Amino acid sequence: FARTGERTPIVGPDDVRLTSTGAQQAFSLGQQFRDRYVVNNDSNSNAFAPINNLNTNRADREETVILVPDNEYFQGSAQAFMQSFYPPHKPEVEEITDLSQILSDSSVVDNPLNGYIYPLIHTSSDLDPNSIFVAGADNCVTWAVSGSEYLGDPQFLATQNATVNLYDMIGIDVLASLFPEGSWGYYNAYAIYDYVRYQYVHNSTVFKMFNDTASLAVLSELRWLADQHEWALNGDQSPSGITEGDKIRTIGGQTLAAKILGFLQNVSFLNVDHNVATSGATNKLNLMVGEYDVMLALFSLLSLPEINPDFMGLPDFGSALVFELFDLTANSTYPNSEDLWVRFYFQNGTSYGPGLPTDSPDDSRDYQAYPMFGLGPSQTSMPWADFEVAMDQIMLSDVGGWCDACSAFSVFCAAYTSDDSSSALDSSGSGSHSNMSPQVAGVIGAAVTLGVTLIAALLLLLFGVRFRRQQNAWSKKPSDLGGFKGSAKLASDQDLTLPKNGAPMGKGGATVQSEAVGVAGAARGHERVGSWELKEPSSPRSIGES
Repeated sequence: FARTGERTPIVGPDDVRLTSTGAQQAFSLGQQFRDRYVVNNDSNSNAFAPINNLNTNRADREETVILVPDNEYFQGSAQAFMQSFYPPHKPEVEEITDLSQILSDSSVVDNPLNGYIYPLIHTSSDLDPNSIFVAGADNCVTWAVSGSEYLGDPQFLATQNATVNLYDMIGIDVLASLFPEGSWGYYNAYAIYDYVRYQYVHNSTVFKMFNDTASLAVLSELRWLADQHEWALNGDQSPSGITEGDKIRTIGGQTLAAKILGFLQNVSFLNVDHNVATSGATNKLNLMVGEYDVMLALFSLLSLPEINPDFMGLPDFGSALVFELFDLTANSTYPNSEDLWVRFYFQNGTSYGPGLPTDSPDDSRDYQAYPMFGLGPSQTSMPWADFEVAMDQIMLSDVGGWCDACSAFSVFCAAYTSDDSSSALDSSGSGSHSNMSPQVAGVIGAAVTLGVTLIAALLLLLFGVRFRRQQNAWSKKPSDLGGFKGSAKLASDQDLTLPKNGAPMGKGGATVQSEAVGVAGAARGHERVGSWELKEPSSPRSIGES
């Protein structure tokens, strides 16, 4: 599962799109994976772990499965990754397996661009049940309700009060052209950081304004606040939704865990056979591309912050988490299940692109193994049987369970749920039915009456834009979308007017005052814990056959 390459800011009237830098990041990631799993072009032979009998020159549709949401920047990231994982290839005549390349006169016709490879990419829109496995929090009403409760949490209130001066400073100097003054605050921590980070990279005026020691500290503070905010919404396991103990804020990680296990065992979500069931003949490489929120949720469920608190921080663009299925023997035949092991790897971003003070240092971008589920630091490999049991305890494995747990309005849910059907699966994987609490029932009842738009507005502005945007929605005027607070808007509240989200190099994507941003007005009563900008010690690499 890879995070997309860099994209345009998530707040804006246009669809979010992949930048050229983002495409290069995904391309770089694909090259690194090819070096590890296909051909050994790396000087470090210990990093080479070839996937057994994987086609080295073309993407076989049975061997390689790619699943992404249907937005452009997800698809573009997957395409850029595969461009380098399977670079253009002109086969020799004896290599040709596709007889359609050979004409009657025995001449050979190659693909354009010197043998460009066209992989099959499965895209899942909000109308597709498979969308829950790559973006499980999207359109999840109960997740939104639980997230709204964070606005009354003591941590939220303390941080909101302590950072008023910081956000006012940033608002005056950078945000005024996009965010109305009433939206400058910790409750928009991720949206603000996402925008400022983009401007720092692509707007020369903003870059110069932040390019001193004091101002870089402000940028790092914005990153840390976004880390804390998004972890609370996606990594906190203590809040419950409809069913006690359902860990609703990690819903994106629960569905992703089900898909990961399904790819490896005999569970079919895409009507294809899977690796263990076919003795390694299919699903040798499974690629999913998504956003940071899904990764944070899975990090939490895998207990990774217990090993390294940096897992509570936002992963950089181009980051990847990997589950390797391998055995320790040198046999050419597929091993018995009791001889299989699973190892988890994480790489935080790529080395491509301009360095940001809030991004991870180069030595933390190593492809590194980490122990899962609270195992000791040396236990980076886990028996397959134990892995199956552990994943079963954290995953939400079926579409109907997601629809129930989320009280979702998704069009496909009608086919998976009924009035007397069981609710979401509990942590043991069994079905259970639980009545909704009066508080949650009241909010969801109002959502039924008012429609999905109100929920969309809540997520859009309080939780950093979680619904994937469609072009027709943003073609309306801001007032048509309900303004900053939708139907709860007061007469004193301003509407959020959104200009174009892409900023040309060196031009006014932000309204900038002449004063440089400093740290004097920023309240910094926080201990900096859990951020990938902190260095971490390197650990020995493990070797295994994938």
